[in-house]
Amino acid sequence: MQGKAALVRSRYGRPLVLAALFTMPGAAAAFVFWGILVSPGGNVLAQLFCAVASGIGVTLAIGLMVGFIVSGRYEGVIAGVISSFCYATVMIAVILICYEVDMALDLFGARRDPVLFVMTSVVPALLTTPIYGWLLHGKLGKAIFTRLGL
Repeated sequence: MQGKAALVRSRYGRPLVLAALFTMPGAAAAFVFWGILVSPGGNVLAQLFCAVASGIGVTLAIGLMVGFIVSGRYEGVIAGVISSFCYATVMIAVILICYEVDMALDLFGARRDPVLFVMTSVVPALLTTPIYGWLLHGKLGKAIFTRLGL
């Protein structure tokens, strides 16, 4: 049974931890910028719930998708490229979902400036996409995760 736990940890642990390290600060930054600075009169509890749920959901979606599709099947550059593609796909899908939700509920101010709302999400997502794949499957990232016991 110990071998199966180690396999699950290696297959899903690294993608989940790295996804959390990338998406949770982004969700927090979106909450602060859009929830507190741009829409200060909004329902802070609803904004906080939306940001936390989004951050957790994105982390799980990216980590599980990469673990299921890539881990144990691919190695090296191809694993990094596929992982990055999974990361970008989930991020863009969630950005579009959040945009539609915000247009309907007006929690964060997408109605006031839809282009800025989308760009402040899409640009960081696209900039972090190759870094995610590189850290997950590159030598440096693997060394860091090994030191952390993942």
